[in-house]
Amino acid sequence: MGNEYKRLPDAEMDIMNFIWESGKAVSSVEIQEGLKDIHEWSLAVILNLLARLTERGFVTAEKSGKYKLYSAVVAQDDYLQQESKTIIDRIFGGSVSKLICSLYNGKNLSNDDIASLKAFIDEKSTDAED
Repeated sequence: MGNEYKRLPDAEMDIMNFIWESGKAVSSVEIQEGLKDIHEWSLAVILNLLARLTERGFVTAEKSGKYKLYSAVVAQDDYLQQESKTIIDRIFGGSVSKLICSLYNGKNLSNDDIASLKAFIDEKSTDAED
């Protein structure tokens, strides 16, 4: 991962998720349209959030006609790995098993989740043996 990223506020995270999911450069108008079911943001608000994301190094802006197109600089996987580690360290003292136990005891894990976790652990255990 290499870089350390500051945690994104929820509004900026919503925009980053939209850009990541788009998989291409998007305009502020596309973001506004894509997030209209979640937020009733004016274009000015979106442009302000995009300016912050640009300043923080999460996105780049490139002029294309009368619009700027915004692209992710930070990979979603890199950011999520860092955020996950931060949460596990801060809340669970670095213990992944405490996180899983907390989810299980809180009834937040379905049987499908448990099967997926078991398959993941089995796969990683096999990889570690190689």
